[in-house]
Amino acid sequence: MAATSVMPALRKLGVNRLLGVDLAADASAVSPQRSPHSVNMLRSVPGSVHKRPGFVQKATYDGSIHGCYMLGDTAILHAGNKLYADGEPIEGTVGDVHSRGCCFGGRLYLLDGREFWQVFLQEDTWTLLPVSESAYLPRIAISKNPDGSGGAGLEDVNLLSNAWCESFYAAPGAAVYQLEFGGLDETPVTVRQICAAADGGTQEKTLTEGVDFTVDRATGTVTFLNAPGVSPVEGEDNIFITASRDRSEARRRITQADVCTLYGKPGTGMRLFVTGAPEWKNRDFWSAADDPTYFSELAYSVLGTDDERIMGYSMLGDSLAAHKSGADGAVWVRTPSVEEQSDAMGNPRQVFTFRSGNVITGYGALAKDSFAVLGDEPLFLTAQGIFALTASDLTGVRCQQRRSSYIDPQLCAEPNPEKAQAAVWRDFYLLALNGRMYCLDGLQKAYSTAAPKSSYQYECYVLEDIPAERLWVQGGQLWFGTADGRVCMFTQGNSLTDYTDRLDGCEPRPVHAIWETPDIVGSTFYREKRFRYLAARILPSAATSLMAWVRVEGVWHPLRAEAFQVRHFSFSGMTFSKLCFSCDAAGKTLGQRLRCGRPDKVRFRFENSQANEPFGLLGWALEYTEGRRHRR
Repeated sequence: MAATSVMPALRKLGVNRLLGVDLAADASAVSPQRSPHSVNMLRSVPGSVHKRPGFVQKATYDGSIHGCYMLGDTAILHAGNKLYADGEPIEGTVGDVHSRGCCFGGRLYLLDGREFWQVFLQEDTWTLLPVSESAYLPRIAISKNPDGSGGAGLEDVNLLSNAWCESFYAAPGAAVYQLEFGGLDETPVTVRQICAAADGGTQEKTLTEGVDFTVDRATGTVTFLNAPGVSPVEGEDNIFITASRDRSEARRRITQADVCTLYGKPGTGMRLFVTGAPEWKNRDFWSAADDPTYFSELAYSVLGTDDERIMGYSMLGDSLAAHKSGADGAVWVRTPSVEEQSDAMGNPRQVFTFRSGNVITGYGALAKDSFAVLGDEPLFLTAQGIFALTASDLTGVRCQQRRSSYIDPQLCAEPNPEKAQAAVWRDFYLLALNGRMYCLDGLQKAYSTAAPKSSYQYECYVLEDIPAERLWVQGGQLWFGTADGRVCMFTQGNSLTDYTDRLDGCEPRPVHAIWETPDIVGSTFYREKRFRYLAARILPSAATSLMAWVRVEGVWHPLRAEAFQVRHFSFSGMTFSKLCFSCDAAGKTLGQRLRCGRPDKVRFRFENSQANEPFGLLGWALEYTEGRRHRR
């Protein structure tokens, strides 16, 4: 009886939904929806990917770009040791280092590690001044007796100001008045006296040092040439003395800080929190309510030991979380409240308190500029990857969870991670580091067994050839600054030229985009395969193309000598060299018969590196059969 040959079953693999990259698994274990190697491909709509838009240089400055802050509609740019308002220089110099700042009350408050600055518009001129030059003047004591006894404390000393005020209830014949502090500096002491007016009311007189009184600066005593006399209004202070002493040493707690954030909740006002001074790295300090020019010497917290510093802040509902550095860095969660207390005279006094709610243990933060909120999740960079502060699914208790397991092997191997820059743009958390940009997609989450202690992972992408030193979002667009003083903006991707990187004085550079499939091993990895047909579904454009490759036995081969052309007619994107009269603007299917021997596995690459060409991949499919056991 004649033998009958059985045709191998035709197997089909179709991928209609593309996700992100997976750099953590072996290429043969990656899901067909993901890529083990992708460059400059980003999610367009959930389920498809496209080439990132290019960027264009908008301005250039002397010195590295250290930051950009939106003060109303004005962009305040820090480049080198200068500030610029919408490109116009602001008089004065700041530190030539990365700065951090917050905008509040029509002013930018800026830290550069050496001074605490304020930037504001005054009479149509942008002004740069140290905050200490217009800091709040506190009245630290009231109703004191001339000898310094009695009275009550009213406000705390301001770290940003050398000056303070005290008020006295004058006694008959008393000419010597004792201040709270000695060791006064050379700033003239001033006195305001409330005295009786001719019409039966009161009037204010300003007395001058050396004319109306003398000062013993060592002891802090003021001696009047003529005793002021009793107050014209019974029970009300009539002598107000303003004096100064050098507080530059204590002021370094604020001026040498390099991290700040605004925080407040209804009923407590908005406060500026600062930290990072080298001698107080485990302390943070906060301003008075709605006044960043007033930092009480008592308004600070000590968070753990001084082995590691506070790196940054995250918002957790109505609480503020402070992240510390180190392998075992803790997150301190605190909530503000206003308590009513009584002063020494029994009068009610509202006091702001800032109590620690709990401490979240986990990995320490690595980069001061990696903190950003994606959706409602605070994200930050650690030595183990990008983590989130979130609530446990089981207990509801706040904890740290990994969110970047798909890219962690590459991300965690990057040098100088402390320089990472984060921004949230559209639905992406972006982290720029060493010319790359790591992207976490807030619209696509995956539930992975590779990170069992985390409830989910974000789909991730890797973009390259982006020399970003600083990142920011302005007018809804993503901007970055470079180390050589260039300011660049990513295009919107509305035209063909939007897919080329353009820097002044440099040749326009095409965006090189790659999407690779995993290693295709079939249903039985040890059998030979005959790969028969490959198809790809491409997003059409007035001008786009696709170069396809196959990897067999570790060597890449082009599937055909020339690229596939995928085009349709469009007046807005018309290029005569690439003119096409097709009006079909739907996704285009491309197919190619395969001749690649009988390997046990293959991998495919879809590539576009042409200037002025968008490129979008909607899906791919493969037909193959399996035969005998693979032999080498």
